[in-house]
Amino acid sequence: MNKNKRMVIAGGSGFIGEFATTHFSNNGYSVTILSRNKPSWNSNYDWIKWDGKTTGQWTNCLENVDVLINLSGKSVNCRYSEINKQLLISSRINSTQILGESITKCQTPPRLWLNASSATIHSNSSKPVGEDEHQAEGFSPDLCRLWEKTLYESNTPNTRKVALRMGLVLNSSGSTMTYFKTLARLGLGGTLGTGKQHISWIHWQDFIQALEWIIDSPKLNGPINLVSPTPTENRIFMKTLRRVLSVPIGIPAKEWMVQIGAFILGTSSELILWDRNVVPKKLIRSEFKFKFPTIDKALGHLLS
Repeated sequence: MNKNKRMVIAGGSGFIGEFATTHFSNNGYSVTILSRNKPSWNSNYDWIKWDGKTTGQWTNCLENVDVLINLSGKSVNCRYSEINKQLLISSRINSTQILGESITKCQTPPRLWLNASSATIHSNSSKPVGEDEHQAEGFSPDLCRLWEKTLYESNTPNTRKVALRMGLVLNSSGSTMTYFKTLARLGLGGTLGTGKQHISWIHWQDFIQALEWIIDSPKLNGPINLVSPTPTENRIFMKTLRRVLSVPIGIPAKEWMVQIGAFILGTSSELILWDRNVVPKKLIRSEFKFKFPTIDKALGHLLS
């Protein structure tokens, strides 16, 4: 139990923020959420209105904080138009930059800063890749590099910093899982694209436990892949999903069909077709234990 410890979650109004707030407030942390709108959860937390780009009285809440978690950023579940690309960039870079500037003004700065990033920084690879291997090119990886560069260039020498390279965080009712479940139950849950592209994912409970592990492990810093140790090919993911949901048939979709479907749904086909063969080498070396290391265990628990 971590009595009397303080945590600030910037951009914490999404489902990850809800899980984190619930877990840490139940385990002795006093949690403050910075966001544009107050979340409607029943969890015990304080809320401060925050636009993610300007300073103000809110900066006082960073004083003498044990953990700052920054989850700010426009959802990647959108069509990658030029306007949306600019919003994806600005929402991430501005929030990270203003948090860094605010930390420099603290008398007693946060001891740890966990800043969101993404596993999409890694390129396609036939072998699983760790934190220091195979970075990709393109809009999403370039955005991740700029995001992490902004974090590390912040002049905060007394604050340990970690970039959370998140994969697909699986929970039972999030928008991603709802999308996959709907496809499967309509008989459309077959292989998407070639089916050989890997999905780097993590069960939400392992995600929260990994955050706690990082908090309690002062030697962990820099980029950390927040994914399960077993990336899963799309064809295996969809097959497992159908089995858990007791859906016998799944019609496959060619890449061009996925692209058309994504356009109609107002999202990017990259979220489904990008190959993310990423593993959490730093977590494994630190002897972190995953509760749901395989996709059958994860989906079996989430959808049972």
